[in-house]
Amino acid sequence: MDFLPKTIEFLTDPNGIGFPLLIGAGLGVILYLMHFTTKEQKAADEEIEEKKDRFKGPNLPYEPF
Repeated sequence: MDFLPKTIEFLTDPNGIGFPLLIGAGLGVILYLMHFTTKEQKAADEEIEEKKDRFKGPNLPYEPF
């Protein structure tokens, strides 16, 4: 049961190596989430373009104005 307090102390000590590891892990998670959302956004954009191409016709404008 002494593992959790020692781990927290290791990760929050600004003079040790645990704090930079914690910051690096946090940045890694943020970058992964940014990559995941970008991939999902690209898929959504491609789906919209496919729908535009499907409804493309002489009398169907892309925008109302």
